[in-house]
Amino acid sequence: MKLTDIVLDPQLQMRDSLDGELINEYSESIKEGSKFPPLEVFHDGSSYFLVDGWHRYYAYKKAGIADVEVKLHKGTLRAARLYATGVNDDHGARRSPATKRKIVMVYLDDVEWAEWSSRDIAKHSKLSHTFIEKVRKSLGLQKNVVKSVQNGKVVEVKVNRKNEDAVVQEEAFEDEVAEKMAAIVEDNEVLTRRLAVAAMEATDDEKKLASEQLEEMASKIKGLEASNHALTTRLNTELNKTSDMLDQVKYWKRRAEKAEKKLKEAGL
Repeated sequence: MKLTDIVLDPQLQMRDSLDGELINEYSESIKEGSKFPPLEVFHDGSSYFLVDGWHRYYAYKKAGIADVEVKLHKGTLRAARLYATGVNDDHGARRSPATKRKIVMVYLDDVEWAEWSSRDIAKHSKLSHTFIEKVRKSLGLQKNVVKSVQNGKVVEVKVNRKNEDAVVQEEAFEDEVAEKMAAIVEDNEVLTRRLAVAAMEATDDEKKLASEQLEEMASKIKGLEASNHALTTRLNTELNKTSDMLDQVKYWKRRAEKAEKKLKEAGL
């Protein structure tokens, strides 16, 4: 197929950003005769939309290649978008966390797909359902009830989203490790101060005074570090809350716009 016949629709580009260095690397390999997998294209009856191979497309263009091999699919632009969410999971540049989140938002921004369970989205997008749940949680969209097929019938099933015991055990383990590490660090600091005082060329009284001053300074430093940590934690918590709230506002605004568009299309 002619490279110029392929349509690049931004909503089918699922990566957070394209890697210029990777495009250059692919381009050089193409010039040297390397073969790459065919580009994947959807044909809706009039246009040929690129759904997989964006880095390769630009590499071919940079290398001056006019005709490329493609794998052709038939379907609408919407079907192409759904398909595009599941590519690049096992080839090309690895999907970054930002790319994964962008893919999840394709589903959550869609009035129909947003109703799918996290496991259904995971099946189509080839992402983990736990990552999808994490994004949903950040947007306040976790469901306590999901639809399931049992004995050929669609039923609603309550879902326990949290394993409280596992969370408690994990936190307890992390706290235990943190306490042990803190104790080791403190013992090391005490030994360091003792060695410093012992190495001083001074009288016993002077060494005693120096030791007391070092202990006092160490105590003040710990107090300042604790205060700084508390302030940093509070600041990060508030920033995360603000970020999540902004994400939710943007999300519901997009959902409302899409719902209004569907109502207009339906003539309601």
